[in-house]
Amino acid sequence: MIENEPSSVNIKDLLSSQSLIVSCQADLDTPTNFLEMIVAFARSAEMGGAGGLRLNSAEHVAAVRSISNLPIIAIHKKYTSNSNVLITGDHLQIPSLIEAGAKIIAFDATERERPSTLEDIVHIIHENGALALADIRDISDVERCIQLGVDAIATTL
Repeated sequence: MIENEPSSVNIKDLLSSQSLIVSCQADLDTPTNFLEMIVAFARSAEMGGAGGLRLNSAEHVAAVRSISNLPIIAIHKKYTSNSNVLITGDHLQIPSLIEAGAKIIAFDATERERPSTLEDIVHIIHENGALALADIRDISDVERCIQLGVDAIATTL
């Protein structure tokens, strides 16, 4: 198993401004949603020059970490009955992603209701030695992200 970087690492240490982050994910109930396919996607992305990978679930992170040293941005996709947030909306989802080998955890940073507060999500990410990547919907989310102390912002939503 490859160890996570110390928490003093910043996003620029992991990802070059010229690198491409490749999302290696498959929706549930699709023909490509099995572990070997996700690993093959990641291997292909790395062979093609990817500078980082974005993966969904601790299982996928662990499998890809075993074959790659690229920085991994991890998410946990799950809708719940009390939330419309799909991407890492509960701080309880975070430790397993980091233990599996993710160095960066992405989360929905919009104002939508979710099981955990944004403050708790960022705190747990940092407390576990990873970097917090805020997925935003539009410019109105940026100031909140800065106040939360995130390490990077992405216009993913």
